[in-house]
Amino acid sequence: MIDFKCHKRHKIEGERGRKVLCDKHHDTSLEYFCTKHEKLCCILCKRQYQDCCNVKKVDYVADDSKLETTTENLLSEIKERKDGFIEAADNARLHLRDLEITNNKCKEELKNTRLAIDDHLDLFQNEVEQEINKKYENNRGELIKQVTDITAEIKYITDKQKIY
Repeated sequence: MIDFKCHKRHKIEGERGRKVLCDKHHDTSLEYFCTKHEKLCCILCKRQYQDCCNVKKVDYVADDSKLETTTENLLSEIKERKDGFIEAADNARLHLRDLEITNNKCKEELKNTRLAIDDHLDLFQNEVEQEINKKYENNRGELIKQVTDITAEIKYITDKQKIY
């Protein structure tokens, strides 16, 4: 079995660096490749089988192979980036959902805090109102007593004036 290698000058060489010659045309080297039948051929074989349009110089096939590999690599990179973007979008959606949940929890907690503050203020207001009412009643009672005492003094003075 012969091991084929393709060099920069695109000459086909077998083992030990010898040129590989065509089996049918023994003095002609194999410089063409049929992509349809996946076989090497020489210039004479190419002329004999002109019906096959898939015969190309080995250097073109090598370039096409490099292009195919490059295209496959690019497609693979594009797929990886797309997958990365999909993952990033999924993560962003999760963070957005978490943000919305946190937003709603904060609003609910603020509402509950407001209610607790309102309850506390209501209790405080009731205590202050009771203290104000108690002081009002005490002061009112004292003022009524003073008014009564002063009125009694006025009456006493008026009564004494009438006597004299």
